[in-house]
Amino acid sequence: MASVSRAQEKISITVSKDSIQVGEPFEVFVSLSYPIKRQVLFPDSNTSFKDFILLDKKHNNTISNDSISTDSAVYTFTSFELISPQYISIPIYLVTKNDSIELKSDSIPISILEITDSIPTTIEVKENLSAEKIPLKYNYIYLLITIGIGVWALSLILILFGKKAIRAFKVRQLLKSHNKFITTFRSIPSDITNAEKLLITWKFHIKKITKHPFDSYSTTEIYQITKSEELKEWLRTFDKMIYSNQNEGNIDQAKEGLLNFSQRFVDKRINKIKNGR
Repeated sequence: MASVSRAQEKISITVSKDSIQVGEPFEVFVSLSYPIKRQVLFPDSNTSFKDFILLDKKHNNTISNDSISTDSAVYTFTSFELISPQYISIPIYLVTKNDSIELKSDSIPISILEITDSIPTTIEVKENLSAEKIPLKYNYIYLLITIGIGVWALSLILILFGKKAIRAFKVRQLLKSHNKFITTFRSIPSDITNAEKLLITWKFHIKKITKHPFDSYSTTEIYQITKSEELKEWLRTFDKMIYSNQNEGNIDQAKEGLLNFSQRFVDKRINKIKNGR
């Protein structure tokens, strides 16, 4: 996958605010103009935005004229990092026959405001002449023993249940991402004009699950990894439609086959997580 700037494509990016408090949401407006009949992919929750957390994404309808199409989306982010400024940039992927090209927008600085800015610099002191009740002397030995027991109990809980909770969280996140992929994948029409988009979407999802660059692997390379004749035939069905413009085989069957195989990748990944790998 390449990352370049191209004269034919134009990315525009603006933000709703350039300074936020920690945890405060803000919107990023991004649009891409590109030659008509090309395929583009806007990033979603599967993409890492470094210090920023993606809360929501709204994709607008494509606008086209005789030669140029324009896609746009509105992203809602927040951040809990204290480093300021932080820089937000949206990558957009231009799908090609053999690869995908990453088009990066400009990076916009976002300042993180300190919450302590709202604390007054002076404190009003009022005189109080009323009698002050002096508390009884506290037994600090008992306090230290209580704190020690609490720390020991908390450490024991973390040892017994901490890893299990982390693994359960990872499984939930993986299933959430996979279910979102299934919805997106099924919504793409099953025809020869969308064959390349279907294949790229599937490869990007498998890349996220396995942490291997499946988006740059050919059918032969994927077969060498999986040793699955069935998967190889499904991938070849898409290859023929993309490179030879031949609709050989059943695209619906091949599409369903890729979905089923993605579930196998997810199941293997879940087993590894549960086994601590």
